This record gives sequence, structure tokens and C-alpha cells, in this order.
Amino acid sequence: MIVTGPSQQQPVVQAPVSDAQDPKKTAEEEVEYYGKRVKVTGTIYALVGGLGLLWAIYCNQTARKGAAMIVKCASNPDACHKRGHWGGHWDHHEEDLDKPISREEFEIYDILKSFSLLYFFFSLLILIMGKCAKRAVRAKKQFIVKRVFRKSLIAMIPIIILIIGCGKHCKHMHKVIEHLKHKN
Repeated sequence: MIVTGPSQQQPVVQAPVSDAQDPKKTAEEEVEYYGKRVKVTGTIYALVGGLGLLWAIYCNQTARKGAAMIVKCASNPDACHKRGHWGGHWDHHEEDLDKPISREEFEIYDILKSFSLLYFFFSLLILIMGKCAKRAVRAKKQFIVKRVFRKSLIAMIPIIILIIGCGKHCKHMHKVIEHLKHKN
């Protein structure tokens, strides 16, 4: 049996702590890694939401003209498809906007106004999600990024409700247009 003395014993060497095991560095790297993606996504959401708000306001202001165009094209499709999908320019139809509207045209007008309102709120939700994402990236804290992620999941609930509402309006609009086609 070989006996080793105190001078022959090797000191115990601990393994170096790797970066993957350091929770502080891991959290900082995770925030940095996802922060770039969240910032880009937030910017895109903010741009799309802002443009959507402008488009919803435009559609709200031109709903009367759109309703007149849909009724005219549904009741006489040959006249509308001569100059393109919707009959080309609408300058020569301005005199139609001064006349009283029919029941079908009013229903389509109401649906188009509802669509513009739903699209306004949809765009507003997207804009808010983009702003929250950009604010979370500026904070550079892991719990804030996680909170924004949870809020974005919760924000999907109103978006789904808005999509269901749009689907109901689409079905009703389709019924009115079919009624107009079979009426004439």
C-alpha cells in the first residue's frame, strides 16, 4: 500500500462557472436577444396601426360613395365592369349622391361605416401593442418583456372579437348584394 503524505495530495480544483449557469448574464442576454426582435416588431406594429387608423378614417368618410357604387354595380353588373373592376372613375356618378338612398343602399352604407369603426379599433389595438413593445425594450428588464408578451396575448381576445364582428357584417352585406342582383 502506498501512503501519500500531505505534500503529495492534489488540491481540489473547482470547475469554472460557465456563462450559461450565471442567471444574471443569462437574463441580460435574453433581454438583449429578444429586445432587438421586439423593437422591430413594435415598430412595424406602430406603423401598421397608424396607417390603419388613417385608412379607417378615409373609409368612414367615403362610405356613402362606396355604398352607391356597390348598389349600382350589383344592380347592373354589365355597366360597371366595362371600365375595370368597379367601373373606373366615379366622377360621373357624383350626381347620384344627391338623391335619396334606397333601403339596400342604406344597409350597405351602415355596414361600411361599421367596418370602418371596427377597423379603427383593430388598428388602434395594433398601435397600442407596438407602443407597449417599444416601451418594454427601452426598460431592458426581463419581467417587463414577459409582461408585454402576456399583454399581447390578452390583446388577441378583442382582435378575435372584432374579426367575428366583421364576419357577421360580411354575411349580411352578401345577403343584401344577392338580394339586389335577384331584384333586377
